[in-house]
Amino acid sequence: MNKKNGIFNLILKNGLFMYCLLVALCAIGICFYNIFVGLLLLSVSVITFVLTLKAEKKSLDETVKYYSSMADVNSKFDITKGVTIAMISVGTDGKINWWNEAFCAICPTISMHDGITEHIPAITMDLLSKMGNGDECRIDHGEKCYLLTNVPFKADNATDSAFVITLKDITELEYYKKEARDIRTVIMHVLIDNYDELLTEEGDDVSYQAEKEIETLIFDWVKGHGGSVRHIEKGRYMCLFNSETLEKIKSDKFDVLEKAKTRGAGSTIEPTLSIGVGIGGADLSEIDVFAKTALDMALGRGGDQAVVKDGGNFTYFGGKNRETEKRTKVKVRVKALAMLGLIEECDNVIVMGHTNADADSFGASVALACIAMAHGKQAKVLLETYDSTVKALLKSFETNQTHGGLFVNKMQARELMRPKTLVIVCDTHRRSLVAAPEILSEAQQLVLIDHHRRSEEFISNTDLLYHEPFASSSCEMVAEMLQYIGRGGINAEIAEAMYAGVLVDTNNFVYKTGVRTLEAAAYLKRLGADTLRVRKNFRESYEDYRTRSEIACNMEMYKDKIGISKVYTNSVKQDVIAKAANDILEMENVIASFVIAPVSEKTISVSCRSYGDVNVQLIAEKLGGGGHMLAGAAQIENVDADTAEAQLKEAIDSIIDEK
Repeated sequence: MNKKNGIFNLILKNGLFMYCLLVALCAIGICFYNIFVGLLLLSVSVITFVLTLKAEKKSLDETVKYYSSMADVNSKFDITKGVTIAMISVGTDGKINWWNEAFCAICPTISMHDGITEHIPAITMDLLSKMGNGDECRIDHGEKCYLLTNVPFKADNATDSAFVITLKDITELEYYKKEARDIRTVIMHVLIDNYDELLTEEGDDVSYQAEKEIETLIFDWVKGHGGSVRHIEKGRYMCLFNSETLEKIKSDKFDVLEKAKTRGAGSTIEPTLSIGVGIGGADLSEIDVFAKTALDMALGRGGDQAVVKDGGNFTYFGGKNRETEKRTKVKVRVKALAMLGLIEECDNVIVMGHTNADADSFGASVALACIAMAHGKQAKVLLETYDSTVKALLKSFETNQTHGGLFVNKMQARELMRPKTLVIVCDTHRRSLVAAPEILSEAQQLVLIDHHRRSEEFISNTDLLYHEPFASSSCEMVAEMLQYIGRGGINAEIAEAMYAGVLVDTNNFVYKTGVRTLEAAAYLKRLGADTLRVRKNFRESYEDYRTRSEIACNMEMYKDKIGISKVYTNSVKQDVIAKAANDILEMENVIASFVIAPVSEKTISVSCRSYGDVNVQLIAEKLGGGGHMLAGAAQIENVDADTAEAQLKEAIDSIIDEK
């Protein structure tokens, strides 16, 4: 009945109906004069009337359906009156349009159409818009902690969307979780880096007093933080803490590292510590493994630093000073003889360095291959991509029949792989940078020789690892090994290639040049290296020299002491980029230099140099690269030069501010 009355009222109020009625009356009147015209007008008026009636009825039904849906929404909200979890509805404009009684306990002064951020600053529209249906996040409000669940909501036929938010009080739960985290066991290994030097280079009285001072420092520092410490072997200590204490130690940035340098009782050697911390393991055994791994990482990065391994994550502290050169060569002899034993047991040897091989990678590789051949083994050097310095060195090898067939590509190397093939990797420890990762995967016997500071991406499962971050170059390390296993087939060409490797990595004996570096260079000279011919091989083309000069001229100062040059042109040779960075570092008032240039269509290379005031390795690592304190490099994919510069400056800021 009501529905019929509604339609009747609609008809009476509709002007179009009255118009159709008037046309129908006129049509009836015309029928008396012309029956055909009258019937035609009458038919049109009836059809128009029927269509109008259907359209109005449809509109009325849709209106009723919309308001019914809104009533359903309100009825759902009414259900939440007894729910203890706080609920609130927020529009896309951030305005509050509904809440339940439980929410009033959180925000007693809430009013309709207030902004949600006005009452709870942690809840922003940016946060809600990024959360998917049913996503959760933790927020803090006042002294309470809540679990926020966001449910995007849209009623049928409604044009505006909304967010239905629930807030569950998890303050007590978070408290107990923090308590559980704070009492987690932490194992720490502390090592005096230069313990042997302290004992052997100084007199007995001085060395004994220096050792006691450092040990007292370690014991006092650990006990001052409520930990336990034991002296487990010479120069090495094991400590136990809980994780709450570790957070305090981290906030102090392991200040014991700097304190140790002030202890020494008149010793001419500055004592330094390396610290490895393990946490987050399934049991004590795994935590101890984490601590030892962290200590290896600290030592592999040059010592004088702390590394925390929490599960699969590493955090670094310190490491801003130069590596300390080890004066004893006992380790060299042990590693050299161990490698010789592996060579004698294998069927053949494949040596490879890193992609885009430089003089150091090349010189060390050919020397290691010649050592193997001198002991009766077939040996090949895997070489595919290389820079201009290697291109110059290769010319002398091409004219020497002795070294014919020494070099192979990836396909040829894979054909040579056998179950007892010994693979030697030199001048890199990162799997992603190896010349042929697939060869690495197939190798059942593996030797790794490298001098770069250790990164998290480290080749594991080696049969022999010789890693010395204080060494200037891989060629220096191999030259020292030769003195214990014999020069073998090392002739003048190979000695010159090794000398060139030392020369490049030290920038003409400027970077990381220690006593052992000069001794290795002198040994190579005795093997026949012609230093003048090496220098001639390093002469560059006019085009490369001009490019390098233009890069240096485009340098701009950042923070008044850091030189940055950016190249927009087509690809630049990697060695040209490195030389340009060296040139910029020679400028007055520049303490660190960086060159940003494309090396391919999709790759930007960043070359980093420093005299020690800034640890460029840490900066390069933030860009995905590595190196050592005075020289580093990184490659950034799928970005332009401006974006790479922004990332570089962000990395510089983080290191400078931390320092």
